[in-house]
Amino acid sequence: MAVREKLNVPLVVRAPSGGGIRGALYHSQSVEQFFSHTPGLKVNFAVHSI
Repeated sequence: MAVREKLNVPLVVRAPSGGGIRGALYHSQSVEQFFSHTPGLKVNFAVHSI
């Protein structure tokens, strides 16, 4: 049976972004554009790291 209700699923993803993170795993990958162009997804970036 299909259910056609909207669900709110709060999710927080913390990941390195930008340059200077010194992470070989992330040096050639920038997924910010994928997230920021996904309809209905809100993206926030910190100006200063804590």
